[in-house]
Amino acid sequence: MNISWEWLTELVDLSNIKPEDVAEKLTLAGLEVDNISYNGSKGIILEISTTANREDALSIIGIAREISAVLDRPLILFKNKLPLKIHHQKISKNNKNHTYSIRGSITNITITHTPEWLKRRLKINNIEPINVLKDIQNFIYLKWAQHIDFFDSDSLGLNSSDKLDTSLKTGFRIRQEQLLKKNSQFITKNKLQNTTIHSSKNRIALARISTPAEYIATPKTTNLLLQVSKFNSPVVDSAAEVLNLYTQNIHSDKKNQKTIDLLDAYHECIFLITCLCFGSIQNTTYIHKNNYIYPYIKLPTQDIIFTLGSDFITSDNDLTSIQNISINILKKLRFIIWKEKQYLIIETPLDRFKDVSRGIDIIEEISRIHGFNKFTGTIPDCKKYGLKRIHHHRIIHIRSILRTVGLSEVIHSSLVERKYIEPIICNPVIKECHAIRSSLINSIINTYAYNLQQCNSPIEIFEIGRVFKYKNSQYEEAIHLCGMIGKGNNIRSKWQDNLRGLSWFEAKGIMEEIFERIGTRILWKPLDLSLDLYKEFEPYFFTASTSVLYCQNQIIGLFGTIKTPKFKLSVYDENVYGFEIFIDKMNYQLANTNYFKSYPKYPAVTRDVTVTIPCNISFHTVINEIQRINNPLIESVDLLNLYKNEIQYSGSKRLGFRIKYRSSSGTLTSETIENIENMLKCSISHTFTN
Repeated sequence: MNISWEWLTELVDLSNIKPEDVAEKLTLAGLEVDNISYNGSKGIILEISTTANREDALSIIGIAREISAVLDRPLILFKNKLPLKIHHQKISKNNKNHTYSIRGSITNITITHTPEWLKRRLKINNIEPINVLKDIQNFIYLKWAQHIDFFDSDSLGLNSSDKLDTSLKTGFRIRQEQLLKKNSQFITKNKLQNTTIHSSKNRIALARISTPAEYIATPKTTNLLLQVSKFNSPVVDSAAEVLNLYTQNIHSDKKNQKTIDLLDAYHECIFLITCLCFGSIQNTTYIHKNNYIYPYIKLPTQDIIFTLGSDFITSDNDLTSIQNISINILKKLRFIIWKEKQYLIIETPLDRFKDVSRGIDIIEEISRIHGFNKFTGTIPDCKKYGLKRIHHHRIIHIRSILRTVGLSEVIHSSLVERKYIEPIICNPVIKECHAIRSSLINSIINTYAYNLQQCNSPIEIFEIGRVFKYKNSQYEEAIHLCGMIGKGNNIRSKWQDNLRGLSWFEAKGIMEEIFERIGTRILWKPLDLSLDLYKEFEPYFFTASTSVLYCQNQIIGLFGTIKTPKFKLSVYDENVYGFEIFIDKMNYQLANTNYFKSYPKYPAVTRDVTVTIPCNISFHTVINEIQRINNPLIESVDLLNLYKNEIQYSGSKRLGFRIKYRSSSGTLTSETIENIENMLKCSISHTFTN
């Protein structure tokens, strides 16, 4: 935005202050001054960049208010107001699309030439003068960020005796007839709901989108109608998209002009028109909602002290003086404050609702006006150097293992669009990212699918990142490991066989190798539908081919086939598997794991043992029974096969185990091994068949 120094001196007392000083103060306060140019014909010009959250600084008045607060100089507002008789009218509660409107008329105007001072102000902002009415309209928008529409009353069939609150109405209706012209063609969209401005005789405009050219004021206009309206932006955007009409009005409406400056802008507009074009002022109607509840922020004084620290608080300042300093700063920024003993109750200005909604936002405003340069900018000397936690080294170890297995690491943002149970963010940066992720699997699947959509080969990926959940009325933060395995049809068992994808058990083998390298034992169990885990991950995994992973009777994650019909990954969807592991819980188990033992001097003896047990007894139960015996000669026990025969073994099944025996003191004999096997069979038979 280009701002004339001459114009600023008319709005703020800048005596004995240089443009460079103003630029430095504004930049420190958050409004960056990109350049100061000295132009002979245009004078001194400040080029100022505003941030997206500062809608209040999108006008000359907004910048002037900011300079007044930063420099602690008085603001010189528009004083030449004409005595207007304003008729107030309340908007119906049912009309949720209409925010406010102000309308008035001036009769018997005479179009004159635009004065040089007005032309100069417009040219500084690269706006070419057109005619005095259009130039006044652009000037008001530049100064106040308020767009005022000018209509020709004669073209609308209105006269000075008409009452504006009845002759001109704003309504929400279903358009089933021809209403507006675009490129000399009538627009016909059946059952399209739009906000319209209409008189008793004509439909004037499709609100904030388009107005027929025959109704707009021209240099030949003698009777002028002024209209300012604000409507529900989503309704206007939806209508513009359907009609394929994108105009300057829509762009200005997106700036969310507020009622805070509406009457001042209207007063100055009337004043300029009557001074430059003469004419007689007629009725003025202000339509608004007067039942708005203004939110407030309760800010403890201790929060200000704790956040801003000793650079803001001196030893002589007590709570009362801190409050007074804060109140003086906030009043400059047009906040309304009620002072209590231990805290401040603060009401935010209408044009600052979006970017100032929390106590920390208020503290930032205080520090901004106080001056960021007054706070310490040096890092204190560190005499002791800390060490990285064991947890950090474990994550590096896990990351290294996954890379050696062949997985590629990806990183996603923690800010996501809410789909299921993700916690909502109070002040999102953009609407599309208004939540924080509660799991990693959705982002992993989207990345995998996007890679395929770009006609790339399938990749196996993983991510280690933080997730956030809301449980028991509080937020919890954890570190998860998530990934996808499966590269399509790239496996052949025999040379003559066709290529096939990765099977579930082959993918399970990869996971077991990963856990073995990490150094933890994992127990695989079918997914229990009563678990909260099922409700959270049901959209992503097939229930029938999903297992829950346990470590010492604690759930640490799950593994299964990705539910691809929703995500449409590829033609090899059934060969794509995903997993999500809770690293924090797994690391807790790692802390109790023995990593090293002496290398055995004597050879191991491997024997296969078959036992018969009831069908309702799981493999893990038998393993636990063998481990309970705790024979020091048993080194490992693995399941070899499972056999069921309803005719021969009714209600029973046979399990084959491969047991490895080893002694640290000598070579084992057959007699010793047979004694151990008989003991195992007797214990299992006694435990599970009786």
